[in-house]
Amino acid sequence: MSEECFVQLKILSNLLLPKEIDSYVGVISDQSWKAGDYRKNTRITEKSNGWVLNSGLGKQERLISHINKLLERIYPYREKLKFLSQNNTIEFSCVVYSEEVPPLYFEKDIIEQLSMIGATLDIDLYVLGEP
Repeated sequence: MSEECFVQLKILSNLLLPKEIDSYVGVISDQSWKAGDYRKNTRITEKSNGWVLNSGLGKQERLISHINKLLERIYPYREKLKFLSQNNTIEFSCVVYSEEVPPLYFEKDIIEQLSMIGATLDIDLYVLGEP
């Protein structure tokens, strides 16, 4: 394994159910849960409703490819996402598993697009080193 990446857009809400977000945004989530549901393979219960879109790329693709693909996927819904960000949390989440520290650099257009939808940026980097 040289690097594995996962990129998602999450909406966390105490007001809207996932199906309501599907209807409002106009796209069906790739993953969702309701407050009180158990998190997969744990005893942890979810505190809020969740709605997730993935980049749709394989985990071996580069981080920037995942980011660009997801930004392209959500672009048609940017105004609705911005409206939802007023009373809900919108999080752009990047998870990277790597054997060495990868470059984490974001062009200003990426930052601008995240700002346009009112999203926070969460980056989880796991440097695994040699096996």
